[in-house]
Amino acid sequence: MEALMSEDNTRDPYFASISSDTAYREAADDNLDVVLPEPYDLFVDIDNEAAYKQFDKGMDFVIKHFNGRIIKNTPSRSGLPKRHIIVRLGGHVADAERIALQAALGSDPVREILGIVRVQHKDPHPTLFLEKKEG
Repeated sequence: MEALMSEDNTRDPYFASISSDTAYREAADDNLDVVLPEPYDLFVDIDNEAAYKQFDKGMDFVIKHFNGRIIKNTPSRSGLPKRHIIVRLGGHVADAERIALQAALGSDPVREILGIVRVQHKDPHPTLFLEKKEG
């Protein structure tokens, strides 16, 4: 963990650019909603059809082993084929487990790697979606 801190014991400036605080600022600037997962939700960020096929295959196992079900499947704000999918599990999941399951389901790999960096930095919201405001 110490390697992630600067010499003066402050957060790494690189991390500041990927923290959830940055997402909140972007949401405010672009009139977007920040959506956070419930303790039993996965937020899967699909970027293309191949990832969506991986998601479909993986969901069979998530249904069987985690009592999962899809509760929302919508185009992302940049449009199809990109999607934001919320999967509700039968029980709570820790942040690192959430990120591992999201990655296994085909979620954007860069997003999930950065999610692990956020977990390592104890970011309070390592997983989130930015969505167009409803209404």
